Amino acid sequence: MKVVLAAPPDPQITGEAWRAEWQKRLDATPPIAARWLSHPTNDAYWRQGSVALDWESIRCPVYVIGGLVDSYGNEIPRLLSHLTVPRKGLYGPWQHGYPSPAGPGPALDWAWEEVRWWRHWLMGEATGIMEDPMLRVYMPTATAAQVAPGPIPGAWVAEPTWPAPDVATKPYYFGHGGLHEAPQPAEDAKVNGAELVGLGKVEWVPFAPTELPMEQSNDDAHSVVFDTAPLGADLQILGAGALKVRVSATKPVAHLAIRICEVTPKGESWLVTYGILNLTHRDGHEHPIALVPGQAYDVDIPLNFTAHRFGAGTKVRAAISESLWPLVWPSPEVADLSLDLGATTLHLPVRTPPVVEAPMPIALAPPLPSDPKGWPRMNINKTGPEISVVETWPASTGEVAAIGESLSGSGPNVTLSMTAGDPLTCVWRAEQSAGYRRPGWDVAIKAQVEIHATAEAFHVEERTLATFNGETVLDLRHQEAVPRRLA
Repeated sequence: MKVVLAAPPDPQITGEAWRAEWQKRLDATPPIAARWLSHPTNDAYWRQGSVALDWESIRCPVYVIGGLVDSYGNEIPRLLSHLTVPRKGLYGPWQHGYPSPAGPGPALDWAWEEVRWWRHWLMGEATGIMEDPMLRVYMPTATAAQVAPGPIPGAWVAEPTWPAPDVATKPYYFGHGGLHEAPQPAEDAKVNGAELVGLGKVEWVPFAPTELPMEQSNDDAHSVVFDTAPLGADLQILGAGALKVRVSATKPVAHLAIRICEVTPKGESWLVTYGILNLTHRDGHEHPIALVPGQAYDVDIPLNFTAHRFGAGTKVRAAISESLWPLVWPSPEVADLSLDLGATTLHLPVRTPPVVEAPMPIALAPPLPSDPKGWPRMNINKTGPEISVVETWPASTGEVAAIGESLSGSGPNVTLSMTAGDPLTCVWRAEQSAGYRRPGWDVAIKAQVEIHATAEAFHVEERTLATFNGETVLDLRHQEAVPRRLA
């Protein structure tokens, strides 16, 4: 975002004033990492952009689309459930992008569907789109990581409305290292906060196969794990489940993370969905409240919205940990958790499929080609307790032939490091660059950020460097200590 904010106006459009306008833009470039960290709660900074505060303010028809491989799918059920305007949803096997071209796929002929929508609402034509089911969802039989870089196997399913009449919450009970369909005797489980869990889910939004969640066995080995018996029949889940847990912690600030995986007969563990909560946010995200060490709390931890078919013979696994690093910054102190399993249940949205699924009217389209040369390198290095994650994207170039301009860029290149068991050693660094070049006009921008933390504050260093024809135009540096506020 820093590189975008600092990009220059085009002199062929802006004219001779481009340089002065660019300088104004550069001088106004904000320290966005520090600004975002300064708002760790659901305050006015975030609420001004939230439609959830006033659903009735949306008065136009809505078609909302999301992807299984994206991390922005939770808005689909929320919008379909709360809006009163005509609405539809589509949830497919895609990354952060459109249904076509789409990776990993299968992709859809999205233009055809979009034209149906616009012709119905803008031209009054009878396209039939509003007679279709409210929600169409791709139901995978494997995760994207299992089959990468190929398309995800599965089938399209449809729901006439949402919430769906054929989706019901099914509780699973914890005990003796397993997940059961009936309540179990009272039992406690201990979660070691010094265990580092999360290296199998490094990226928040994966854009390439190398960024997908890896096979989860290593993370499972450092978690408290509960499995069902092998399933006697296929099990479809569709929706956002939840963990209802009675938990206590040894420190005032602690997380609880749960990963739901499918365990194959070969013993492989593949991530289906997950949830994590800073337990100081147990009563909401506006006013965190520190934990009283040793005191038990009843907490709801929502899982991310997803669709998946667990195959007969596989197991459903719930893996619980305090950390999910490097996706989530570690708690300021190592915090151990105690779970009262007798008061803890996993609730999964189980779908009972109809005898005949509604047909998918949208034709398949060619998927987005995936070239390994364009994938980032992901290196995870361990030397004793020291762990680092280094993600490096190959440099990219492009041409805008119509105006004789060449483009270049690299990143976001990220380095994260920490010593296991010592959360105050966590450091995050990122760098991205962009270049714009024509004869006699050569602009380059580089943005850098580094964050480390004490128990009291995040320490943020940001730098924006801009050059024109090789000469420095701006070298803006910002340092700030941001109070952690139970983060």
